[in-house]
Amino acid sequence: GFDDGALDALNPGLVHLAISGFGPNGPDAHKPGYDFVVQAVGGLMSITGDEDGKGPPLKPGATIGDTGTGMVMAVSILAAYVRRLRTGQGERLQVAMQDSILHYIRNAFCYMERTNGKAAPRAGSKTVGGGHPCAHRRTGRGQLARHRKGARLWADGGRDRSAEADSPAAGRNRRR
Repeated sequence: GFDDGALDALNPGLVHLAISGFGPNGPDAHKPGYDFVVQAVGGLMSITGDEDGKGPPLKPGATIGDTGTGMVMAVSILAAYVRRLRTGQGERLQVAMQDSILHYIRNAFCYMERTNGKAAPRAGSKTVGGGHPCAHRRTGRGQLARHRKGARLWADGGRDRSAEADSPAAGRNRRR
């Protein structure tokens, strides 16, 4: 294989990347990382699950460790590309999957900041630490996921329904 110096000698404008589970240095650098592991070790599973905390931590259905890392890497590549357009200089990028998970659970860190270091609790369908209360409700037509401010955000085929949502005929959120 080629090391960074050899790649730079071949093409100084090359943008290249490395993805690992836990980064190139540190006690876990040699360990493999994949979605389930980085969700657990990164803390995402600690805040996912039933609000009452009685059940086990849960893995979200989405592959946040894999896809989230890909998104962080894509943004990094775009930034490095813009830099290369301006300077002609390439760059080696390194993203650890665990670091990506930490980005996606930033609300848990905000909660810890507000509570003098108390670990963020599991929040069910709500946002960890509050701020965006969401809930699932059973309706006559199935399940409805709703946001407390959702009445103002309703859309139906691109049609603005905010006036309807705020009218007395629409009822209160609890009755919808």
